Amino acid sequence: MTVGSSDSPGDAEWYGNQMYKPDHPAFKYHQETFGDQHKVGFKDIIPRFTGEGFDADAWADIFTRAGAKFAGPVASHHDNFALWNSALTRWNSVALGPHQDIVGELARAYRKRGLRFVTTFHHGYAWRYYEPAFAFDAADPQYSDLYTEPHPAGAPPSKHF
Repeated sequence: MTVGSSDSPGDAEWYGNQMYKPDHPAFKYHQETFGDQHKVGFKDIIPRFTGEGFDADAWADIFTRAGAKFAGPVASHHDNFALWNSALTRWNSVALGPHQDIVGELARAYRKRGLRFVTTFHHGYAWRYYEPAFAFDAADPQYSDLYTEPHPAGAPPSKHF
């Protein structure tokens, strides 16, 4: 969860999309809390995500007590932020934000308790997820590694993507 989504009206995992939609309550919330989306976008609040309450062992204990046989995180959601030390993107939880390998810590904690470890990746939807952002800071191509290449809404994904 990002700093923006913690108190924002809307779906926490969709904050990076909703904060760019002028008709969504998260848009106004973002402006009042962080500033105009032309200047302060999703890329700028990622470093504020510190994960100070994250405890891999506590998560593992919850799943173990629930009788789970396997567990794991969404390693990369539609927002293209990797929760591990990715060599493929600068937008990751070791380089920015909590400076922790969240996926790695969870893997170790779950396996220590005999749980099978799984991850899911939802970054394939990032092409559509950030379309509202291209009217704001995401129009700057230097951030295309987070927001994808600027494109009109509904355009098919690029070959590079």
